[in-house]
Amino acid sequence: MADHLCPGCGLCLSNGQLGSAPIELCPACGGVWLNVPALRELLHAGSATVGRLFGKKRPGSPRPSDGLPAGGCPHCGTAMGQIAVPDVPNAPIFACAPCRGFWLTGIALEQLAASLDAREGCTPEPEPDVTDPHACPDCGEHNPTTAACCWACSRMLQGVAARACPACSGVVRVVPSPDVPLGACESCGGAWLAAHRLAELLYRPESELQQIFRAIQRLRVGKERPRHPRARCPGCGVALRRAAVGALLHHEVENCPRCAGTFVDYGTLQELIVGSRGAPAPRRTY
Repeated sequence: MADHLCPGCGLCLSNGQLGSAPIELCPACGGVWLNVPALRELLHAGSATVGRLFGKKRPGSPRPSDGLPAGGCPHCGTAMGQIAVPDVPNAPIFACAPCRGFWLTGIALEQLAASLDAREGCTPEPEPDVTDPHACPDCGEHNPTTAACCWACSRMLQGVAARACPACSGVVRVVPSPDVPLGACESCGGAWLAAHRLAELLYRPESELQQIFRAIQRLRVGKERPRHPRARCPGCGVALRRAAVGALLHHEVENCPRCAGTFVDYGTLQELIVGSRGAPAPRRTY
């Protein structure tokens, strides 16, 4: 089997076992690579088991970093995203969506061991109800409101990261929509659509439009960013041009002169879909 490299420090990972599930460990920084069954095993193991994993870290090695691993997924090289696990919501745990794998830094293992140690001897919490609004649609596990993907099965909950926002460089995530593909910025709430798809979107049934707008509101949980003085197409890189939306002259969007893609800011999108003439709805804070 080809050697996999630690995404944090670049050294070769060593193979290990957690119950019946294979894992890979970095002897230098103490990080560990897990698949879904191994992560479940780890979260249900005792603090001593987690401590033993971190104990395999080479003595005298530098303290591990808690930042996003620069090396990407050790199996496919894809950039990973940080996820939130209920037991340790602030721990540096990262996921690769294509591989359905998880990277726990040494710091995450330390925090998990402390959390399990505090929990041992307490009465177990009941299983989350299937009607839980923050339960994963696939496995039913509870997730924090702002979780990008499920901690248990790695299903993407906030939409797949598609590109950078042309207005503020925030992360544009795919919005679930049956017929009109679009993305929305998690920071400013603006929507990006391919050529000629805005008109197609606005002619969808009202119930479907309301559902799409609610999905955009749920995605809008990122940190607010300053708007660029001149937005550029995320695909072509050329400057966008402002244009009126058909005969509705008081509504303007930004179009790409090369690929005809369209960017609609959050306030305009709200007026077009919801019909509100007031100020945009306040951002949710957590």
